[in-house]
Amino acid sequence: MNVFILEDKWIEQRYLEQTLRKIQTELKISEMNILPFTDVDSLMDKLPEPSIDNVFLLDIQIAGNKKAGLQVSQQIRQHDAFATIIFITVHDEFLPTTYKFKSEALDFIAKDHDNIADKLKDDFVFIIKKQHQQQPVQWLTLKTSAGYLKEDLGNIYYFEPNPNNSHQSLLHTTDSQILTINATLNELEK
Repeated sequence: MNVFILEDKWIEQRYLEQTLRKIQTELKISEMNILPFTDVDSLMDKLPEPSIDNVFLLDIQIAGNKKAGLQVSQQIRQHDAFATIIFITVHDEFLPTTYKFKSEALDFIAKDHDNIADKLKDDFVFIIKKQHQQQPVQWLTLKTSAGYLKEDLGNIYYFEPNPNNSHQSLLHTTDSQILTINATLNELEK
């Protein structure tokens, strides 16, 4: 599990890291990579491949921008439809606004309450259940010009070289789609 924290206040970032380590121990999560970020650009430069194992804890106000976290959530969702997004902020008045950004956040936790650790633990219990409920489908993550595509192996009919670009391949699916993939056949084989 990869947990990305976007928090510009060091003391709050440190608290979240300690809370996550405690949750990891209590829930017996074998692997939790915690990646803290203090600014939007650093986080956006390190966006991982789409995965249900990606969790983003986002403060809404970053470096004086009261909607930075909301804007980041929108970009994350466009890049990764499988990730979990959780907002942690003092600006609980922005809860209704999160729906306008279509970020599909799991939770909205107010920092001024004493229950942050309990709410995060409940969220991680939910995330773990969601991960285990996934059907045993094998997925292949492929890079396209628009981002990443997660394709069920059972839906892949075959790949062929792209006659118009030697650095790309064409994916043929069982539902008669032809998608351009940014990889050669040799790269796909690896």
